[in-house]
Amino acid sequence: MPPSTQDVSITLLDVFDVAIGMERSAEQFYAAAAGRMDDPGLRLLLRGLASTEHDHGEAWRREKEALVRDPPQTSGSDDGIVGAYLATWAVAGPHASTEEELSRLVAAADPAGVLATAIRMERDAIAFYSGLEDFVADEAARQRVRRVIADERRHATDLVAAMRRFCPEPR
Repeated sequence: MPPSTQDVSITLLDVFDVAIGMERSAEQFYAAAAGRMDDPGLRLLLRGLASTEHDHGEAWRREKEALVRDPPQTSGSDDGIVGAYLATWAVAGPHASTEEELSRLVAAADPAGVLATAIRMERDAIAFYSGLEDFVADEAARQRVRRVIADERRHATDLVAAMRRFCPEPR
């Protein structure tokens, strides 16, 4: 019988690597998409999202560096389920699908497709960071994770509003 996901171990350093990769991929996606949009309002929104994702990636990089200097005694996950859940993201996380989406973006960049992909990416990020919140034991780190979750929720909300604004449904 193949091993279950609960047999997979993941460290907080691994989790931060996934987070950094997710944020870098999202930054690249938004920057590339912004360059292909005709509407200046949509370009501005996507560039702003690219900037925020860059900031998130830098924050996770700093978190990882601090963790290397001063490792925690334990993670916040005692039962292994949260670690196993986060390990699934290391294998086939949103950053992998984002790389595929970047290649598709080169071929055709319609606003509806870009925004739909972006909404999926933000929802994936919220799901990942919700697991990360349960994985970290340090309360200050948990607060930082909560702030990023709030940012990602705002991104998703802004993207849904942009979908309504820039991609009206055909009549």
